[in-house]
Amino acid sequence: KMKHGTVIAINKCDQIKRVEKKKGGCEMKKIIANLEEYICAGLLLMIVISTLLQVLSRYLIGSPIGWTEELARFLMIWLVFFGASAGIKRQEHIKVEFFLQKMPEKLRKVVIAGSMAITAIFLIILIYQGALLTIQMSSVPAVTMPITIAYIYLAIPIGCLFILLRLIQYRTL
Repeated sequence: KMKHGTVIAINKCDQIKRVEKKKGGCEMKKIIANLEEYICAGLLLMIVISTLLQVLSRYLIGSPIGWTEELARFLMIWLVFFGASAGIKRQEHIKVEFFLQKMPEKLRKVVIAGSMAITAIFLIILIYQGALLTIQMSSVPAVTMPITIAYIYLAIPIGCLFILLRLIQYRTL
């Protein structure tokens, strides 16, 4: 123990550091570091529940609930964008490295930096255009749900913002 309620501890967030007696520092870092995975897990769970509700209502009641299919589709759209962000973070997107491996180290770094810059510019354009599209769709109602289509189109700017932030954070494609 040290002065003022501080202890020296070894934890998963940092090797050795001073830790205040109150909790929350390490847990918050874990949540932020894995935010996409938590969101994807929640979205996938809601898709499964919605689809299960659709199947059960169709075969048990004989009358399917109309909004469950639309909800599952909308959730899948959001899942795709957050899954793409998680893929950037984990470096799990498909890439062809054959030519990169044949290049000299300096040229390889230039090509990787160039592809990251092009990807970042593309994401910024998608964020901007997605925001414009979301605003345009703010008065268009969904077919079976009492929401506007803007909530679905909002996945474009928010999802691309997450992808861009992870691209900057991990500097990798």
